[in-house]
Amino acid sequence: MARPRKVVEVPPGEAVFIVEALILDGRIEPSMLAEYRARYLEEIRTLESRIAHLRSLGGPVIPVAVGVAVAAAAPAVARAIRRAGPKAVAKVRKAAARVSPERMKSRELQGRYLGLMRQIPKDVVKKRFGKDAIGKKGKESVIAEMQQYIAKK
Repeated sequence: MARPRKVVEVPPGEAVFIVEALILDGRIEPSMLAEYRARYLEEIRTLESRIAHLRSLGGPVIPVAVGVAVAAAAPAVARAIRRAGPKAVAKVRKAAARVSPERMKSRELQGRYLGLMRQIPKDVVKKRFGKDAIGKKGKESVIAEMQQYIAKK
């Protein structure tokens, strides 16, 4: 089993002094320094080429309509639309124009309701904030009650 290396932390200024002293004492030859420097520069080139290769794999960026319909769509649907290309984006824009303001308000309320519901225990949601409560009081008032419940908690 190999021995663990001992790490000595040395500030850059001291490291330069130490290396120069080792060269003057004849313990390190300047050719060894050139070899280590070449390894260092080669490592930098290797990393830069890997980064360039990874960037090239990304491909071109496709502009996507980030409108009301895309924002309301599930992430998987949005990814599928982006992969489909410009024609699909045009269809999404047309569909977004057809969504009524009432429908958008309903979606927004549903999103708020679900977000709050995840913060409250399931048994409390069923008893106090479930379908019955929404039917009696309306979704907006139930959301307000849920916010108050979370604030007290």
